[in-house]
Amino acid sequence: MPAIAVIMSVYKSDSLKYVKEALESILNQDYSNFIIFIFRDGILNSELDMFLNNYAFNNHVVIVGSEQNIGLAAALNYLIDKVLNETECDYIARMDSDDISRPSRFSTQVKFMETHTDVDVCGTSCHEFGADFALYEKHLPEEHAALLDFSISRCPFIHPTVMFRRKVFESGIRYPTSTNLTEDMALWFEL
Repeated sequence: MPAIAVIMSVYKSDSLKYVKEALESILNQDYSNFIIFIFRDGILNSELDMFLNNYAFNNHVVIVGSEQNIGLAAALNYLIDKVLNETECDYIARMDSDDISRPSRFSTQVKFMETHTDVDVCGTSCHEFGADFALYEKHLPEEHAALLDFSISRCPFIHPTVMFRRKVFESGIRYPTSTNLTEDMALWFEL
């Protein structure tokens, strides 16, 4: 069974409710061969800090961090380097601290990646939700050429749904840290 490393950053202003839901959605996957690497980006509020401390001895969770806020791109790069240096995982999956993964996310993505060996990155559709807009399903193009055309004006992947083959990051590609709130789009340009 291929191994997955999940990378997620948590920041002091993140909602405890959303972080709980995000982490539980990963821990309740129908796929069991994964470890989630969480980066504490700066000093967290006491609720978040106590919540994460509850997972200190969970075999599926590794928590690291910095007392200084280093930003999402640098936090993800730190986690990528840690995963590459300390694990033999086959895939690296992204997760945001305010998103929820379906229980079959990993099993579905691994099955796809294992049967499509020519694909290095895959993402999924999603249901978007929040206070500013109604619940709706978001779909992006599925074919490579259509994704390229789409990426001229929009981000071609829904970032927290993405799974990469390990070799993408072994090649040296990382999230550019010179961008502000567009680290995912900048990464796609690197690819």
